[in-house]
Amino acid sequence: MPQNKFQLILRFWHFINNEDSGKGRLCEIIGLLDHLNNTMDNIYCPNKNILIDESMMPWKGHLVFRQYVKNKRYKYGIKFYELCESDGIVLKVKIYSGERTLGKHLLGQTGAIDSDVMEKFLGKGYHLYTDNYYNSFELTKHMINQKTYICGTLKTDQKSNPKEYRKQN
Repeated sequence: MPQNKFQLILRFWHFINNEDSGKGRLCEIIGLLDHLNNTMDNIYCPNKNILIDESMMPWKGHLVFRQYVKNKRYKYGIKFYELCESDGIVLKVKIYSGERTLGKHLLGQTGAIDSDVMEKFLGKGYHLYTDNYYNSFELTKHMINQKTYICGTLKTDQKSNPKEYRKQN
């Protein structure tokens, strides 16, 4: 395909009607993202071991919600929160847009992300694996109450930890 033809197609390729667009930074692709997440929910039943992690899509251009993560291969980019099966199949994706759409949550922002991507799997005996970015003492109690097992590392200096589990300096 000639480059000019591809650029012309790309220029007019939209997922929503511009007059119907809502507010928010992801308004143009949120319909597509919801469709992909709902389709995965409807056609695939994962095994009991699932994990939550983030990934970066490289982006060097100007973008309000571009992230910098120093320990990633691509340090600047768009952050994706992904719920994955143990063999790598992505079950649900949430894009970080810099907006606090989840508001004040009892489990904090990362706990709210966990609860949001895990809502379909709560109470069904799934095993969630996390790293120390997502895990907290309160989240562990919440997941156990929801009959969802959780396994992950815990930061010893987190303020929400009970005193006997905090790191002594």
